[in-house]
Amino acid sequence: MSIEIESQVILWEFDTSDLFVYLLNLINLCNSRQELVRVLKYHSRRPEFERNFIWGFGARHFWLKQRNPSNGKPVEERLLLVILNEKE
Repeated sequence: MSIEIESQVILWEFDTSDLFVYLLNLINLCNSRQELVRVLKYHSRRPEFERNFIWGFGARHFWLKQRNPSNGKPVEERLLLVILNEKE
């Protein structure tokens, strides 16, 4: 898996940058799509992640967008893209 950061983090809340780094570390520790799905399901229960980020999967990638915590609307640009290995 490779991580591509596509835009800058908008610091709407005090802990946004800490959450982003924490999420990057979680993604970096995953070795497969299945691990990534499991980790995200577990951490998506945390309200601060749901308030700040929205994510999903494509056929061969994972994407993450930042969400404005005051109104819940996602930012138009992706924050990061994770290219998943073909064999996963």
